[in-house]
Amino acid sequence: MKVNISDIVKTDGASLDINYNEVMDDLKTIAGNEFTFENPVRFEGKLVNISGVMKLDGRLSTEYSVKCYRCLKEVTGKLDIGIKESFVDVEKVEDKTDIETYTYEGYYIEVDKVLIDNIVLNLPMKQVCEAECKGICPKCGIDLNSGECECIEDEINPRMAVLKDFFKS
Repeated sequence: MKVNISDIVKTDGASLDINYNEVMDDLKTIAGNEFTFENPVRFEGKLVNISGVMKLDGRLSTEYSVKCYRCLKEVTGKLDIGIKESFVDVEKVEDKTDIETYTYEGYYIEVDKVLIDNIVLNLPMKQVCEAECKGICPKCGIDLNSGECECIEDEINPRMAVLKDFFKS
């Protein structure tokens, strides 16, 4: 989403309200195959010109679905993120290769990259359906939340076999 900042770029302290509520197609490819984003990304915030630096301050919320890390059931999650970012005029940036600085050129700011970056950084590494999820059996693949499996776990690590008879004497 491009935001026209021509009204605030020349006036120090001027502000612009931003309301965004759309499905982001770019998010589907960047977040990988694990996460799916069917619902729109909602952002409400304000862009303020402070001595030529555009300060973005607002709140982002969205929903996603992903498979449980342990049992592979579909799980939905919500993100509610506070966003505070700055945009610097591209002409005032000394190091053009600095990828951590958001820039703008002319009278437009591209907000999508900021929103996507913040979403990706706040996604959980491992999502589980519930804290007590038992997962699936590594041998037979049965969901251990719905029942017990018949697998026998009597394998002993060969490096620990010596300890098996330690207390028998």
